[in-house]
Amino acid sequence: MAWNVKARLREIVAAEKGAAPKDPGGRLKVALIWPGTYRTGMSALGFLSIYGWLNSRPDVLAERFFWPEGELARDYERSGGPLLSLESGRPLRDFDLAAASLSLENDYWYLPAILARGGLAPLAADRDENDPPVLAGGVAVWANPWPVMRFGDLILAGEAEAQWPELV
Repeated sequence: MAWNVKARLREIVAAEKGAAPKDPGGRLKVALIWPGTYRTGMSALGFLSIYGWLNSRPDVLAERFFWPEGELARDYERSGGPLLSLESGRPLRDFDLAAASLSLENDYWYLPAILARGGLAPLAADRDENDPPVLAGGVAVWANPWPVMRFGDLILAGEAEAQWPELV
């Protein structure tokens, strides 16, 4: 059943304009997490801006993760497999960094759910050195980081566009 999940992910990417998957070789691999569905994430300008900026760099590969809905959610339930990236169908644990952008406080509950579904321990204290560090940022985190501090290894407060160059 995992092939159903990957087939649906390929359909989503095929319907996009300008999608250009990159070879991961030798690049910093960033799992860019939107704590909601594809529809809401693709309308978030900050999320799209960071995704575009990261992938404009030759030394970085960013791939997107969304909370599944509809048939895709049912395929995930049937397969029992981990959450996979939209672009390549790789699991969350295969990335060097997991970066979540949280815009609203209602998004907070998705972060531990996506981490768990991606095969990572939701709480930072329960992860080890083999797991990618989890960075939490976005407007909601900037305004009030306390609710997500237990889940993130790193907290990014402020304008991400100004901080990502140094972070990378």
